[in-house]
Amino acid sequence: MKVETGKMIDQDEIARLAGVSQSTVSLVFNGKTTVAEKTRQRVLEVARMAGYHPNMNIEARRLASRRSKTPPQFKNIGLVWSVNYGEFLHNSFFRMIFEGILAEGFRSKVSISHLFFSIEDRESFLLHAPVDGFIFPIFMPEMHGVAPVLGRPVVVILSGREGVADVTVDNRQTVEMAFDLLYEAGHRRIGYIGPAVRDFPMAHDRWDAFSRRVVERGLVSHIQDVVLSPVAGYRELGAYGLEQILGQPTHPTAIIAYNDMTALGVLDRARERGIRVPEDLSVVGIDGIPEGERSEPPLTTVSIDLKGLGAAAVRLLDEFISKGEYHAVQRVVDLRIEERGSVKRILPGGPAKGFNIGAFEADTAS
Repeated sequence: MKVETGKMIDQDEIARLAGVSQSTVSLVFNGKTTVAEKTRQRVLEVARMAGYHPNMNIEARRLASRRSKTPPQFKNIGLVWSVNYGEFLHNSFFRMIFEGILAEGFRSKVSISHLFFSIEDRESFLLHAPVDGFIFPIFMPEMHGVAPVLGRPVVVILSGREGVADVTVDNRQTVEMAFDLLYEAGHRRIGYIGPAVRDFPMAHDRWDAFSRRVVERGLVSHIQDVVLSPVAGYRELGAYGLEQILGQPTHPTAIIAYNDMTALGVLDRARERGIRVPEDLSVVGIDGIPEGERSEPPLTTVSIDLKGLGAAAVRLLDEFISKGEYHAVQRVVDLRIEERGSVKRILPGGPAKGFNIGAFEADTAS
C-alpha cells in the first residue's frame, strides 16, 4: 500500500486504498456486522497502516488548539473496561478508583465516557470511540499492542510496567510498611500469602519486598510460612493460603496478605478453624477497601488512596490532552497505615516461633 506524501487521509482515501466503497468503510467504522470479516479486517489494516482513525476531527481540534495555544474547550475521556473481566462496579477496589475518576472529571470539567468492549471487537470499537484519550483502570494484557494505534494518549492505573503513562503506588513500600508494623509490634516470624509472582509485576514486587525485608531484619526464613498460588479469587486465595500454612507443624505469629480481599479470606478460614485474630494470629492487608473496616475484627491495612489514583489519572490525561504531548511517566500516590483490630502487640521473646494449631482445636472442642 502506498500513501501519497501530504495527501489528506480520510474515509474516501481509506476506501480507495482498501479497494472498497466509501459506504463499506463507513459501515466498518460504525461497528456494523453486515460487512464480511475479511473485508472488515482489510479496512482496519489499511487504516492502521495509513495512520488514520475515525476521530480525525478530534485530532484536528487538538492540533488547532496547540497552534492557538489554547486548550480544547471540551474534553472527553474514555474509561476502558473489558466485559470479559466482569462488572467492575461490584468490586469495591475498582469502584473507589472509578469514584475518584468521576469526581476529578466533574472538578476539571472533563466528560467521562464508559467504554465497555469485548476482547473480540476491541480494535474496531476503540478506533471509532469519540474520545480525546483513554484511561485503563488496570493493565489488560489483551490491550497491549492496541494502544499504539489509537492515535490518542493512554493512561494506565497500577500498570507496574515501563514505557507507559502510569498512575500507581510503590508496591514494595506497601509490604515494607506492613512488615515494619508487625516487626515493631514484636513479631519475629511473619508469613506471606499472595498470587503466583509470574502472573504480573505487582505480585512480583510485593513478594520480592517481603523476601528482602526478612533478610534485612535478620529473621529466619521459613519457606512453609509463604504461599504463592494461582488460586482464582483473592478471598479464596487467603483461605487456601492459611490452610496450607496450618498444615505445617508450627506457624507464624502474623501474616501479610497480598491485598485486603486476600486478608479477608485469611480471617474467614481462621474463624472456621477456631483461631482468634489477633490473639492467636495477627493479619495485615493492603488496599484500604471498605470491607476491611467492617470485618471481624476490623482489618489493619496499608491503605492506598484509591480515589486519589483515579483523580491523578484524569489530571495526567487532561495534561496530555491540553498540551498535545504524550510520554511515558509514572505518578505515585501516598500510602498510610490504618491500624484497626487485627494486629496484636507481643512482648520481645514471646511466641516468635509460632503457635500450635492443635491447642486451639482442643480449646474450641471443649
